[in-house]
Amino acid sequence: MNILGKNKILVVVLMASLLSACQKETDTPSENQTQSKNTQLNTENSLVTVNGESISEQDLDAAIIRTVGEMGAFQLDSKGRKKVLESIVLSKIMAQKQMASYSPEQQREIERQVQAYKTELLAKNYLKSNVTAVPVTNKMVEEYYAANPHKFGGKTIKQYQVLKGLTKLQGKVRENLLARMKNITSQKDWFASVNQAKTEGFQLEFSTGVSGAQSLNKKVESLIAGLNKDEISSLHYLNGYPMYFKVVAEKVIKPKPLTEVRSDIRKSLAPIQLKRAVRKISDELLKEANVEYVDSSVKE
Repeated sequence: MNILGKNKILVVVLMASLLSACQKETDTPSENQTQSKNTQLNTENSLVTVNGESISEQDLDAAIIRTVGEMGAFQLDSKGRKKVLESIVLSKIMAQKQMASYSPEQQREIERQVQAYKTELLAKNYLKSNVTAVPVTNKMVEEYYAANPHKFGGKTIKQYQVLKGLTKLQGKVRENLLARMKNITSQKDWFASVNQAKTEGFQLEFSTGVSGAQSLNKKVESLIAGLNKDEISSLHYLNGYPMYFKVVAEKVIKPKPLTEVRSDIRKSLAPIQLKRAVRKISDELLKEANVEYVDSSVKE
């Protein structure tokens, strides 16, 4: 049995106690009659009482649905219902014992948690009753597909060349190296130009690569992605070494056809539409409600 159901029963018990007190003051029925009526109030629609707290048939039905669902509840026989009831009884005893061991502050903390759960449950039920997401249209699907080809296998593979200086020296040596590298970038054949520079004593390296490789440095990957075919980068330093990059070839891989991914896109967009609907109704509720922040720092 949940805590909210327990509170409802406590109210019934309190009403019975007040009724008993009023009857004693007016000296109407006999004491036995009063006790009999109290017992009737306390146990009305009850299946069992645990230390004076009632567990009703409604409590049992609710527990069964939470445990096995509505279909399972329909199929559950009397033996199964009895087992669930025994479980509720045991939980009730544990709850009573635990609450009795708590200090007043701990008990208040439990009540705060109960109130928070109640608020959350009511809010969820409100959203279920009042929020209707706008259906995902074909136009939305097409726009998402066009804006995110990489999510459906579409990509551009770029082949590139790298000109790298192999020294971190300063002064004239470095100036001469950078000047020679700058000159090589203007040449059509970087490979031949680097080999010629090596024979003259320049510490240079020529290499090639392909975008998308797992071993590729993220900085380099980003740099290559920003270059068009035959475009040469500006001078960059990677781990202190001077480098130039040039894209020499591109291969465009088309994404999967829209007909193959349309249903997947709809599934992806549906939660987004729901969030938008929730945001819309949230904004409307905030405009209607009178919300005052006592502590202004909480709002910031």
